[in-house]
Amino acid sequence: MSYEEQAVGSFSGKTALVTGGGSGIGRATALALAREGAQVIVTGVDEAAGTETAGRIAADGGVANYVRTDLTRDDEIDALFSRIDREHGKLDCAFNNAGVGGMPTPILDAPVALFDQVFAINSRSIWLCMQGELRLMSGRRGSTILNNSSVHGTLGMPGHSAYVASKHAVIGMTKAVALEMAPAGIRVNCLCPGATKTAMFSRWAQTVPDVDRILKDMIPLGRAAEPGEAAAAALWLLSDSSSYVTGQTIIVDGGFSIV
Repeated sequence: MSYEEQAVGSFSGKTALVTGGGSGIGRATALALAREGAQVIVTGVDEAAGTETAGRIAADGGVANYVRTDLTRDDEIDALFSRIDREHGKLDCAFNNAGVGGMPTPILDAPVALFDQVFAINSRSIWLCMQGELRLMSGRRGSTILNNSSVHGTLGMPGHSAYVASKHAVIGMTKAVALEMAPAGIRVNCLCPGATKTAMFSRWAQTVPDVDRILKDMIPLGRAAEPGEAAAAALWLLSDSSSYVTGQTIIVDGGFSIV
């Protein structure tokens, strides 16, 4: 059984949102949620990729729809949650997964526009999405939010000051909102993947000679993760199986952060 075929808990009758669900960890999580019975809303700016994810879910007998959403635009975020409210009337769980990386840029060479772009997608959009999600989760104890940060939300990385700062911000927001929403019975956690075989990882790997050897040297488990391995952790954190877990940062990195 592959990681993507594993399931933890049951999402039957639940409505789930996955941002950035067109590929990588987002797609793997959307597929896993649907297999467990959730009705899944997939968002992203790549229409072909998002439609493909929704189509794969439908082909497997699940229920999903793709809603194109540019998370840098407040009006599109508002429209997304208005549509979810209109079509579903509720939201039980959300995976705020969308994010961007970028090529290494020394801070002295980095334009302010780069900082603003990275924060708009990696941090600001998560804050805005949580507002919309929590309004739809109001009065629904047991609802869950999972925010995708990065192992570099806990570590530094030279040449990536804006990215690292944006991912640290996600962890801070998660802790603050988890404390705020705990009395309402709504859990908020953070996933911190390490090197994972996504499109972002592939772009990086193409610039690094002998990348397999480097990964073996850097990561105790000696390899990058498959998207389904991160999705398995995401599924658990979104499920009732983690009902006593909130405000936590779960690192899925093959041991990279403990070296």
